[in-house]
Amino acid sequence: MTKTPLRRWAIAVLPSAAAVLAAAGCPAPPPRGTSSAVQTTATTRATTTPVVAPKVELLEPEILHEYPHDRQAHTQGVEMFDGVLLESTGQVGRSSLRATEMTTGRVLRQIDVPEPLYAMGITVVPDVGVWQLTWRDGVAMLRDPRTLAEIRRVRYGGQGWGACFDGTRLITSDGMDRLIVRNPRTFDRTGEIRVTHPGSNRVGELNELECAGNTLWANVWLHDQVLRIDLPTGKVTAVADVRRLKKIERPTGAEDVLNGIAALPGTDEFLLTGKHFGQTFHIRWKAKENR
Repeated sequence: MTKTPLRRWAIAVLPSAAAVLAAAGCPAPPPRGTSSAVQTTATTRATTTPVVAPKVELLEPEILHEYPHDRQAHTQGVEMFDGVLLESTGQVGRSSLRATEMTTGRVLRQIDVPEPLYAMGITVVPDVGVWQLTWRDGVAMLRDPRTLAEIRRVRYGGQGWGACFDGTRLITSDGMDRLIVRNPRTFDRTGEIRVTHPGSNRVGELNELECAGNTLWANVWLHDQVLRIDLPTGKVTAVADVRRLKKIERPTGAEDVLNGIAALPGTDEFLLTGKHFGQTFHIRWKAKENR
C-alpha cells in the first residue's frame, strides 16, 4: 500500500506567515531549488508495502500401506462409503461403477455403464446418492451407493471430469481453471470458483477431486501433482509431488496417471490410485524433503 505524501506548499509565502511558523516552533520551508530528496522535514516520505504472495507448502506422500488394485481399471474417481471403496472406471464400452474391498481390491459389486457413455468422476452425497459424471455426454447419473443401481439422470452442459461434496455443495471440474458449484440434490449449477496459484496465475486441467471440509484436493491431468485448494478463496495452498508413486508403478501408457483421491473419514490419511495402477496407496501428506 502507498501512503499519499503531504502536499508540498509553495515557498513564496508572506513573511508574516513564515514568522508565524517560526514562532510556533515549526521549521521554515526549504529554500527554492532545494532537492525534494532532502525535504524530509517538510514532507512525509511515501512508503510502499510490498505485496507478498502467500507461501505455498510443498508436500509429498508418506506411504503407509500398499493395497492391490485392478490394472485393467481405467480409473476416473474413487470415494470411500461405509467402509467400501467406490470406483468409477471410464472408456466407452468399459465404463462402470464398482464397490471394492479397500485392502484387497476385490470387487464386491459392479454395474456397467452402457455405451456410448464414458464415465468419469464420482462423489457421494449423504441421503441423496452417488453422482457419477460422464466426459462429453452431458449426462450425470444419480445412483444408490449400496446397490449402485441408477436412480435417475440429469443433463448438463460442458464436460464432466471430477466431483466432490463439501458438506453443503456439490463441486465438479471440467478440465479448466474453475470449480463448478452445483445443487447436490438437483445437479443444477449455482456458481463457480476460480482457482489461482499465488501470483494470480490460473490453474487449469483440474481433474479428480476430493473435498475435506473447506479444503479441496485435485490432481492436475497428466502432471504428477496434487493441489490443495482453499475453497472459500480458490487459492492453491499446497502442491504435492507424487512422482514417487509413478516410479513405483512404472506406467506403460501415456494416460496411466494418478486419477483417484479418497479421504479416509476421521483421519488425515488418503487413498491414491490411478488409471491402470497395480496398487492403491494408503498415504499421509508430509513436507517434501530436499533431495
